[in-house]
Amino acid sequence: MKRIVLTAFFIAGIFAGATAQKGKLNSAKSSYENYYAMSSLKQTEEAQKSLNEAMAAIEEVVQHDKTKESPEAYLYKSLIYSAVANDSVMQDATVDAVQISYDALTQAKELDKGGDLKEEDLKTAEQNLYIASYNKGINAYNNQSFETALKYFNVATDMNPTDTTLYLNTGVTAERIGDTALAIESYSRLVELKYEDPAIYAVLANLFFSQNQEEQALATLEKGIELFPGNKDLMITELNYYLQRGEAAKVIDKIEASAQADPGNKSLWFALGVAYGEIDSNSAAQRAYAKALEIDPDYYDANINMGVIAIDAANKIVQEANEIPQDKPDAYEAKIAEYKEALKGALTYLERAYSSGERDRNLLTTMREIYVKLGDTNRAEELTAELGNLN
Repeated sequence: MKRIVLTAFFIAGIFAGATAQKGKLNSAKSSYENYYAMSSLKQTEEAQKSLNEAMAAIEEVVQHDKTKESPEAYLYKSLIYSAVANDSVMQDATVDAVQISYDALTQAKELDKGGDLKEEDLKTAEQNLYIASYNKGINAYNNQSFETALKYFNVATDMNPTDTTLYLNTGVTAERIGDTALAIESYSRLVELKYEDPAIYAVLANLFFSQNQEEQALATLEKGIELFPGNKDLMITELNYYLQRGEAAKVIDKIEASAQADPGNKSLWFALGVAYGEIDSNSAAQRAYAKALEIDPDYYDANINMGVIAIDAANKIVQEANEIPQDKPDAYEAKIAEYKEALKGALTYLERAYSSGERDRNLLTTMREIYVKLGDTNRAEELTAELGNLN
């Protein structure tokens, strides 16, 4: 009989212990919910008190033998610590609230064998942790703590694996610390997600080239050009590759065929002009740039390159002038007059580029030098003043 009584007391003790811990979990939940209620009412001091109470309560719950394997307990631990990480006052606490929240959420999912946790609650935990880790990553990056930034970007990516911004941030950060493999992995994920920025395809291709992975680089460029037909940066990246191999004709034919098939695409004609310029075929380059300018007379890059070609031609003329014997002053003066006319031709394009509103130091400096050579000191002084105002 005594034995039965003792057993009864023993069972009652187990029940009482479990009930106490259930109550402690409810206390943690209540404090967590009160934190948000007080925060919404701008009761900062009360909110902080509730959040600290929630942390203390949940730590006791997850450490107790009766509840240390409760998926709900770890879910709330994740929620509570992500709240700490997102709180403007407590986010800089000595503990790594993001990591604690992440570990707790991982544990909750592992313990939830029966799928008892509500999908809605899990989504809330993931979203809160995503926000906290993303912001921590950005702050770390801005403070030049790139390894730390990567750590938090990885957590945020786990919470939201389709957020292209995270792969972009990770790739940029990886490049900052020289982790080319991680940068390639991150940018490749963007390509898989068909990221709508052609620059990523050029960057990724160049990273592949830097690792002597030419096949992957060319495949990346091909994907980019397919998604962004006529993009000059992608085509020029491809052109540079073939130029280094002495195979410029291969890509020139490709660009020219594209331009003929889409004659209204100014970028294609511009890229063709660059291609011809790279093999010193200036007359063909001029024809291509002229096509681009027929489509858009204010096309900045095309005007700049036409101006550069005209300046190169002018420089050749002045070299010819300098070779004329001193006993032929009339021939010399005629050649100098020809030189100045060539400079005026260059200014036609440079002034058009200038009129687009873009203020580039190289452009202003080049224009000033030409006006000085042509004796237009007033315009040269105006450009000098503009150069002084540039940052």
